[in-house]
Amino acid sequence: MKLNIVNWVLLAGMWYRILVAVAAGILASLSLAPFHYFPVLFVSFPVLVLLIDGVIASRAKPWWQVFVTGYCFGCGYFGAGLSWIGLGLLRGTLEHIPHLPVFVACLVIVLLPLSLAVFTGLGVFIAGLLWRPVPSRIFALALGLALSDYLRGTLLSSFPWNSFGYGLASNLVFMQPAALFGIYGMSWLAVLVGSAPVLLCTGDKRSMRTCLSIAGVFALLCIGSSLYLSVNVVDVVPRVRVKLVQPNIDRFVLGKDSLDSISRLFSMTFDNDDTREPGEGITHVVWPESVFPISKYNSSLLEVVKKRLPDGVRLITGGTRVVEQWPGANEKQIFNSVLVLNGDGNVESVYDKTRLVPFGEYLPLRRWFSWMGVDDFLFPLRDFSWGYDKQRLLPVYGIGHVVPSICYEIIFPDIFSHEERGNLIINVTSDTAFNMTIGPWQHLHQARLRAVERGLPLFRVANRGISAVFDGNGRILAASLPGKESVLSTKLPVALKRTPYVIFGNYAFFVLLLVSLVMVVCDRGSTVIRGYRSG
Repeated sequence: MKLNIVNWVLLAGMWYRILVAVAAGILASLSLAPFHYFPVLFVSFPVLVLLIDGVIASRAKPWWQVFVTGYCFGCGYFGAGLSWIGLGLLRGTLEHIPHLPVFVACLVIVLLPLSLAVFTGLGVFIAGLLWRPVPSRIFALALGLALSDYLRGTLLSSFPWNSFGYGLASNLVFMQPAALFGIYGMSWLAVLVGSAPVLLCTGDKRSMRTCLSIAGVFALLCIGSSLYLSVNVVDVVPRVRVKLVQPNIDRFVLGKDSLDSISRLFSMTFDNDDTREPGEGITHVVWPESVFPISKYNSSLLEVVKKRLPDGVRLITGGTRVVEQWPGANEKQIFNSVLVLNGDGNVESVYDKTRLVPFGEYLPLRRWFSWMGVDDFLFPLRDFSWGYDKQRLLPVYGIGHVVPSICYEIIFPDIFSHEERGNLIINVTSDTAFNMTIGPWQHLHQARLRAVERGLPLFRVANRGISAVFDGNGRILAASLPGKESVLSTKLPVALKRTPYVIFGNYAFFVLLLVSLVMVVCDRGSTVIRGYRSG
């Protein structure tokens, strides 16, 4: 009898299974920004379910093969989804970063997806421990992969980039459930909904009912989201107008001539100001990451601010801040910061970055590499210092309290304090090394989900990436083109009421995991794998 595609995947040998798992992972990555082809999830996750079915049914040392199947799926997913890091690192290493050896860049390119895939393998392994040939097995997969996303975003140094939930949150309607249970809950929903079509491959009515029930619940979520968006019109805060400036300055030019770069930023901000009507003038200006170096040795930059920043206007800018560890000390600390300056050239408030980029802002395991004598070879620059562990609000005159984040800090849902909500999220970033890749699009999309989770407007200002303004529902109010000099003038949307995610945090996500566990444990029906039809 000639086997159909479903049975071929189900009965594939080990090497075919590895290749199919990698291909399914690559396919799943097309659901991410900038492609947003979320229907590919209806193919990639069912293929993964069939592969696990085949391993479990073989009963030939299945447990390590279950892990390998999930690991290979993760290799494909992260290898394709994070390919922009490899392109950016190689280009930066060869053109602009002579201190970073090419072999180190290549090592990061290879090891990063291989390391992150361990979490996917672990998630599939956890699903395998609960796996039974019944319809509820897709709940086991949703539990395992969503839990792996959560662990990847919270353990050790953590890197929650490209959680599975971002693939499902491809449009404004689909991303609204993030306000209920956050991005990790979205990952659970993405895997569950994406896996549901595999139940149509069997001939039993119970699988059909389960698939239709999942589709019905998801449809209700979408209808509810659409109705909510149609009636929820976001107002703007009166007498607040903000300019977001994307200068498109090469980061190495920026570091060599700060005074010239600051003058250029001021010219972009105010020379063509078309909002001179009474009550409509600019009240706040936001510049991107690391454009304003500040220490007691460069007071000339503060003098420029004093001369060119109009009275009553606040400048919110990314900058590097050099401070002494204590008065008179030779040892100095360097912080990647967000600064708020007034027209007198005074710094009113400061936020220091709490999540630093490995090999970009510090050398991991520096003491160990120093003992080996290779620390200066791998990363001859000084490490940045960490800010306070707990995110704190940044007071800004005329706005209230702002939730600041720098660069990839915005991808961490847990960096924001649930007790201190603020009125606005500001994300300053550079994206200079990756502006011609898919990286800035993914970065922007993940920042957008933070606005939906918290019901807060988001101002994102990039140097060479994509700057944008979102309201608390994730609507795009203004956006720049990637890698282009741009100035966005916008009003401040009003913050929405506290979302369920803000109130309950990840507890709602843990409830979804518990629901999955209950569904798996309580499903004691007969097996359905034998119901796969052959052609």
